[in-house]
Amino acid sequence: PILLAMAKALAAVALMLAAGRWILRPFFHLVSAARYPELFTLAVLLVALAAAWLTSLLGLSLALGAFVAGLMLGETEYRHQIESDIRPFRDVLLGLFFITVGMQLDPRAAQHYGGWIALLVAGVVAGKGAVIAILTHLLGYGVRNAVRTGIVLGQGGEFGLALITLATTTALIRPEHSNVIITAIVATMVLAPFLVRHNERLAEALGARDAGGVAPGAAGASGIDAPARGGHVIICGYGRTGALTGRVLSEEGIPWVAIDPDPERVREAWQRGDSVVFGNARNPEVLDGANVSGARVLVVTFDDLNTATAVVRAARAARNDIPILVRARESAGLEHLMRAGATDGVPEAFETALMLALQLLLFMEVPTHAARRRIEAIQRSQYPLLGGFFQALETGAPQGTVPASHLHSLTLPAGASAVGQRLETLGLAQRGVVPVLVRRAGEWRVNADPDLVLQAGDVLIVHAEAEDFDRAERWLLRGEDGG
Repeated sequence: PILLAMAKALAAVALMLAAGRWILRPFFHLVSAARYPELFTLAVLLVALAAAWLTSLLGLSLALGAFVAGLMLGETEYRHQIESDIRPFRDVLLGLFFITVGMQLDPRAAQHYGGWIALLVAGVVAGKGAVIAILTHLLGYGVRNAVRTGIVLGQGGEFGLALITLATTTALIRPEHSNVIITAIVATMVLAPFLVRHNERLAEALGARDAGGVAPGAAGASGIDAPARGGHVIICGYGRTGALTGRVLSEEGIPWVAIDPDPERVREAWQRGDSVVFGNARNPEVLDGANVSGARVLVVTFDDLNTATAVVRAARAARNDIPILVRARESAGLEHLMRAGATDGVPEAFETALMLALQLLLFMEVPTHAARRRIEAIQRSQYPLLGGFFQALETGAPQGTVPASHLHSLTLPAGASAVGQRLETLGLAQRGVVPVLVRRAGEWRVNADPDLVLQAGDVLIVHAEAEDFDRAERWLLRGEDGG
């Protein structure tokens, strides 16, 4: 019977994985092409229920089928939109599940079996944590990272509660014993926030002190795992402008992820291996799935002004300090997007006219450097964020050494060392950092005034290389002078 059950489980998982590989993605491509949000949500529920029904037919758990379905959906380019659509169902059903679990708890079990419960809690956390740590290390990560992963994921979960409930209903475990086990699993969940918060200290206490490794391929410049690592760029819209932006970022080794509502465009990008996911960037939950809180910059490339405005407002509502760069057909559209919360942008008609004017000046035999300076002067007046860049060019800085090559933002908390000091006295220029903007009370102050006294909550946007910015950040926040 055990071998038969294992064979059924393997057959069910293999069948579902095969369906996910050859059926699921084309199916969702057809559904998303219809452009009916309700149909997309129904398709997600259909897949989850069908997977649960299949495993139930084979004598396995309904939860196992739904779990495997979630894994399959999570590997597709539609996962951010799926997560956004099912979140209301997930929150309601998860709440009901934990309510039913809480109703099964008997407080008297903690009194009579306190020692056994403590032993089970230690066994679950240590045993499950050890298994996860070993698997993580085998996947190529260092000992320290593996141990920290085991500590973070060592607590019991919903599947454990579901299995114990199933075992109790089939009389494999006596009710009084199942209550002890359920109490222990819930106790591990209560410990989870403590374990997550102090995982680094606990790992050091266990002797895991190495620098940690990185799994092969985990540090790619782009790729679908970029949001999980943070420090990436989010591109909203993957048309010609978005694709070119992504290509430039990839060549510079900068991680990025793009969001686009066109299923055909997403499918083609996915086949090329581009880091593009299907979703509506106006949806705050889709932006959250792309880790907008950890992103360095957000770029909006949509041609439609209303769509771009909605995305800018959603992004600004999700994170007030993120730099947002946009495109617009006309200068009036750019001004509208700036009022909606964009940091800066490019009006296409303006840039086209500038390139045409530059070509004309060259044809009229105006010296190249003079023509370039003329165009740069016009651009500097149009794009405040590039002021530091053009100023550095005018000083004759060697090509490739201009600190404007990277844009960084930093929010000053109440206890920051720079709070209360004048911008000029901080000596940022000596640290390779060029202040450009200061955002205070929702308003941008262009070409940051050197006499400006910084306040808590100010958002600084500066041009700097990554290493220079790291040193300047420590100086501004903690007063640590790294040179």
